[in-house]
Amino acid sequence: MKKILSLAMTTFMIFTFQACSSEGDGASVNTGADGTLDLNELACHNNRQSSSSIESSSSISDTTAIDTMLIVSSSSAISSSSEVAIDSTCDQTIVEDEYTLYFFGLDEQQEQGTLVKGKCGNALLLSKGESVILDADLVDTIAQGTIEFWFNPSIDFFTDGENHTLLGNDGSRLHFFYSAEGELYFQKNQSDVHIFTSAFTSFSAGEWYHIAGQWGNGYVSLYVNDSLVSQIANATPYTPSPLTYRNENELRIGIKSYCCMEGAGFYQGMSTSGTFDQVRISNILRYQ
Repeated sequence: MKKILSLAMTTFMIFTFQACSSEGDGASVNTGADGTLDLNELACHNNRQSSSSIESSSSISDTTAIDTMLIVSSSSAISSSSEVAIDSTCDQTIVEDEYTLYFFGLDEQQEQGTLVKGKCGNALLLSKGESVILDADLVDTIAQGTIEFWFNPSIDFFTDGENHTLLGNDGSRLHFFYSAEGELYFQKNQSDVHIFTSAFTSFSAGEWYHIAGQWGNGYVSLYVNDSLVSQIANATPYTPSPLTYRNENELRIGIKSYCCMEGAGFYQGMSTSGTFDQVRISNILRYQ
């Protein structure tokens, strides 16, 4: 969604005047001793004329003092407009709110990938070998939370016979991946402890899927299209990898080293093939 706000400001001048005299009938303009017209008297004349037509809880009399007067050039105007480009098919399941720690709409071009139509605005299409590192270095402990995104697999996501990463950090402290056998995994590792939950999930090329992982209230849970598909008992918070020099806490899409998946039985790096949209990390449990 794009918002455009245009504001054409006018040039104005401020004059200071003395208090008006009570003389004058309101129909004519008083002049000075030399017969000339000054700005102060013109303002007073205008005030006398308008006072008879103004109705309010307190009336304005001929003797009301005018301290300042704002004169705006008739050739300029103050205008504001707001143009909002709204896609009627926009799905705003994932929005930014007060519980959001990170949000990425993926509406802008990245170093790799191609912008295509997404669930809401643009989305990022990644082919095999392409990836993006998001501006989210998850170096803080998060007691409970939800990580979620939209995913639309490409045809070779299924035909290349490989395992595919989706989204997460390289230390697998938060990581989603999909096996060649059709099993969707959500990892939430701790130091030297492999924690994951998984479920066989039927995806189709060209279809959008809302994928979410949660931790808190004693469970690690995996959701697809708002439905719980897998859950394990685990009460640990999200904790970052201590190997910050290896950037193991950066949030990435489309690239994963061999690290930290052996607990689930995987030992090789992964790439991806598909379209991603609306990535959000929150500090609450979004789904029950």
